[in-house]
Amino acid sequence: MSSRWGRFVRGWLTASFAVFVAAFSHLVAGGAAPGLMSLVLALAFSGMACVALAGKTLSVLRSTFSVAFSQIVFHMLFGLGSGGATSLVMAGSGHHAPVTMTPGAVAAVDSMAMSTAGAVGVDAWMWAAHGAAAVLTILALHRGEKAFWFLVDLAASGLAVVLHWGGDLVPVAVRAARAPVVAADDFVLTPFDLLRSSLTRRGPPATRIAF
Repeated sequence: MSSRWGRFVRGWLTASFAVFVAAFSHLVAGGAAPGLMSLVLALAFSGMACVALAGKTLSVLRSTFSVAFSQIVFHMLFGLGSGGATSLVMAGSGHHAPVTMTPGAVAAVDSMAMSTAGAVGVDAWMWAAHGAAAVLTILALHRGEKAFWFLVDLAASGLAVVLHWGGDLVPVAVRAARAPVVAADDFVLTPFDLLRSSLTRRGPPATRIAF
């Protein structure tokens, strides 16, 4: 894949595989399922970055930068389009009026406090999952592309051998041997003729007259 289109295909394949692995690791780490808009944006940004970093030859360093950037983008965008918004309703009038919070708002504030307290632990597990996904993606892409091109070279070598041997073969015209033609007036002795000739010579011995 040394051409421009080859680098384009390699970059988008890297981005697509990285999106899939990152989404899976994000869910395993306890994150919310990413929305469709998050996946589209993550794939778009990651695809452009991976195509820009794709070189003429396979490089572990370039693949590492591509996948690492993709994982950061995924973590930032996977929160978009998932979950719902909670509105905080406060009742009151005037500058010094008392503020009244509805029961739903109180529950929302408590939930936000609990999530803030556990955010450090969740982020640690989340980044660990994204790191594992990045390592898995780099290994799979590096080894997978080498295996793919090995199979392509093997198939090309086999095809070249077949075409080479096929080109050395020279067609040879083979003439069929003709059966001998026997003329109709020629005498051909058959087994029936042999049997008939032997039967005509059989009989009693001829008598001789003695004087």
